Amino acid sequence: VTREIFPQHISSNLRLLYHGTSEVYSNDIEENGFRINHSPFRIESLEEIINLLADLNEPSNFNPDLYQVNFNHAGAIAHYLHHLPTHPISFTVNGYPALKFSSGISKGGQIVGKIKSALDRITILINNYSENRTPLQDRFNEIQYIDEECNLINNSPGVIYVIRPENEMISNLYVDHRVIFSREPINSQNIIAKVVVNENFIIPDDYNNQSTRIINTHFQNVHSIGRQISINQEPIDD
Repeated sequence: VTREIFPQHISSNLRLLYHGTSEVYSNDIEENGFRINHSPFRIESLEEIINLLADLNEPSNFNPDLYQVNFNHAGAIAHYLHHLPTHPISFTVNGYPALKFSSGISKGGQIVGKIKSALDRITILINNYSENRTPLQDRFNEIQYIDEECNLINNSPGVIYVIRPENEMISNLYVDHRVIFSREPINSQNIIAKVVVNENFIIPDDYNNQSTRIINTHFQNVHSIGRQISINQEPIDD
């Protein structure tokens, strides 16, 4: 994989969007499109992770009434669940930046890594639990399938989709920190291309710098979709 991931007629088109993820999600995306408010994990199982951590004396530090950046293991998942009902779909403006979510620890979304970290933490806490650990271990065993799902996501190839938004879709798009989000689902018919990223692909050392340069160049172009959305949208509340 190089910085020019797609053919020239695609990479030179500044009106396209890109979405990187794990190939585990491909069948669902290609059949149902990009859905909002959608979690690939069972909500009740994520809630049980939070409950287990609380019972192991590491409750969530997420507070919906405060602006927060740093969360503990339970807090990160609680933050994800809190925003899920209004969770939009995220896109980038070029295939190269989309590599972040089609390879490495963020493949399939950052929540995958957060779930893995929380499960690892529960394992340590149960092993160090001084009282009867059997009830906690039994509860933990019931949600072990989540770890298997995360491993499948991480160990599968990545995939980057190219989306051509129709004119009526653009009004549902907005920009935040130079990431493009959609408030509405996007039909699979808007996918015009995809590329599969080898499951063993390693992000280059200069990825962050190059990705930032590509994104900044896009938003500086007055003809780009990112620049047009930024100009037309109302200010975003923090």
